[in-house]
Amino acid sequence: MLPTLYLLTVHDMKLNLSFNRAAIVPNRVGDKWLPNLYMDDLEVELIEPSLREDERRKLTEELFAKMDQLVNVFNKVSRVPKPNLWENISIYVYWLYEKKLKDERFAEVAERVDSDYQYLIFGMSSDIFSDDCNQLTNFYWGRRIKEDGTRIRRTCCFYYGANSDRKCCKTCPKAKEDLSKPLPFETVKK
Repeated sequence: MLPTLYLLTVHDMKLNLSFNRAAIVPNRVGDKWLPNLYMDDLEVELIEPSLREDERRKLTEELFAKMDQLVNVFNKVSRVPKPNLWENISIYVYWLYEKKLKDERFAEVAERVDSDYQYLIFGMSSDIFSDDCNQLTNFYWGRRIKEDGTRIRRTCCFYYGANSDRKCCKTCPKAKEDLSKPLPFETVKK
């Protein structure tokens, strides 16, 4: 997802979003589970400047319709609630546009960064989501931010389940007593 948005915003390019060319590859770094995204035979296409708005709309609708499909599948097989999955996705989009693309090396595309981010949050149709709600808007509103600029989550990302010492992420909303309860996917019967 982030490579698609990055290419769109920084390079005015479209990434082919075919699911049959992508896979999640398990990966461990120390005691942490950090899977990688594998994409076979990347195809990108330059966006014609006069068609950019329409191409942005089509690309983001296709991207988030596919993300919606993935969220529904992950929810069904892992029992992780959809809001948790959507906030995980949203947090990365916010990070890309609020932090990563605000770096001075992207100064020449700063206007496009702001325009694309505003479009994703406020302009993208909610019709592409199965819950009829633009999920990026859903987690953007009422956001709580610490003094250092860190966004406080409304749902748990389950980071504590991906490391052996069960440490929470720094923005976790969970109470300490909740950490001993099984994760949703730990209760799935095989």
